[in-house]
Amino acid sequence: MSTDVYESIRWDNIQHLIAFHCAPVLSGIKISNLVVTCESGYKDACRILGETKIEMYVLSRLKGKMVLLLFDREKLSEYLAEPKCREFFSKMGQYEQITDVDMCLKRLALKYSEYARGKAPFPHELGIVLGYPVEDVIGFMANEGQNYILSGYWKVYHKADKAKAIFRAYDDCTESMMRALISGESLCDAVKNCSICLS
Repeated sequence: MSTDVYESIRWDNIQHLIAFHCAPVLSGIKISNLVVTCESGYKDACRILGETKIEMYVLSRLKGKMVLLLFDREKLSEYLAEPKCREFFSKMGQYEQITDVDMCLKRLALKYSEYARGKAPFPHELGIVLGYPVEDVIGFMANEGQNYILSGYWKVYHKADKAKAIFRAYDDCTESMMRALISGESLCDAVKNCSICLS
């Protein structure tokens, strides 16, 4: 992201926060992403996202902070239904109805909340819910986050060229949407006018 855009971000503005973390999700080129905010930010996010097809799920509430998953239900459902994702989740246990998005998120939220409280290990299935390639999530687990060939929106262990192209598209999308917000557009208008796509 260019310096002028980054320095113009208002971190106390929920529209800026959502766009910075979730522009690719809002634009339809990413399945989901996380945003951390406070209770008032959550209420504002509910109002703002009510005008979009993006849904929100609370993964944890802790010490006045909320970890929110913003997601495209249709895309997430399709990804979870892929055989490689189903196999991954079956190995993680307690995800018998993995193609059911609500059941999956409910189970993930329980595990994530335990992790956030320091009572359980990190739930690596979150990487799948965020749309990361299964082979990269497996690579991350096997290498304990080390020995990756590329690092960006996630740590890459396979197909670096493809990941680079995706990272560029995400960057371009975020830059475009942030510029629109900074110039005075609403988040909904910025989403409508964002034309970045994955090839």
